[in-house]
Amino acid sequence: MKKQALLAFIILLSGVGLSSGQGTESSKAPPITISLEFNKAFYGFDDPVGARVTASNTSREDIVVTRSFSAYPYLLRMRVVDPAGRLLHPKRQDQRDVPLEIPDAPPLPWTFYRDKPVQTAPCEIFEGGRNEVQETADLRQLYDLVLPGHYSAQVQVSAMTFKGDGKAPCDVNDRQWLGVIHSETVHFYYEGKTEVEIPPWWDVKKLPSELKVVIWPPEGGTVDAYHRESIRLNGAAPTSIRVEDSPERKQHCLVVTFDAERAAGGLPSMQPNHWQPATITGRLKSGEPFGGSRQIVLLR
Repeated sequence: MKKQALLAFIILLSGVGLSSGQGTESSKAPPITISLEFNKAFYGFDDPVGARVTASNTSREDIVVTRSFSAYPYLLRMRVVDPAGRLLHPKRQDQRDVPLEIPDAPPLPWTFYRDKPVQTAPCEIFEGGRNEVQETADLRQLYDLVLPGHYSAQVQVSAMTFKGDGKAPCDVNDRQWLGVIHSETVHFYYEGKTEVEIPPWWDVKKLPSELKVVIWPPEGGTVDAYHRESIRLNGAAPTSIRVEDSPERKQHCLVVTFDAERAAGGLPSMQPNHWQPATITGRLKSGEPFGGSRQIVLLR
């Protein structure tokens, strides 16, 4: 019985020791903000998607934070969600020395400080009032924006902050704060990666029996890559599809014909005299989705 009581006491004491190092998560968040801005809210098929991220120490005091926070590749740590609800991953990974996505994940080094072992994390000084700006002229170079529609984006950066002035080792078990610093979620509209030609003016009272849409394969692509049965205009299936040659562009394209009334019925709104998207969607034979949209106006 004495052995069992002693074992229970050791387990209880161990549990207290483990939990004491985790209590700092409830500490007040540091005065660090991250903002995300896009240069427009609407992007056409061929428009570059410009984005800027700013990390700021909004206080006058220096903050000891996870190393390389100020040089963190924020643009590669974005939560970009496409119109189909898919989380997009960056096309490439930055090879610079950056913090782990989970800052206190092993392996973290141990060192002796004041005659006792301390588990440390690399850290740096993020000066008071400092603004670190990173930007890209075109987000499409980092993320594969394929589908037409509304996208959402948010920067999320894991970080730890520490007490002191950064001269002593940054003890992960005596940290000041641990969490995720994130921007507001920002939304933008993109017409999609696929170039399409859709008539811009639709007269509801005089709709033709058919609407013709031209689909241009991307550079290096061919019309044979499309799963033609999957092509839709505002959800309407085509009545015919044919291949045409363009001497000017030295390229083949798909000319897709739709019932005009059905295509108009799938528009987001039947309100006249305002711009709204007419959208082509489908998938390639590889199974990957594709799509493109154009702004059209209903006339009455």
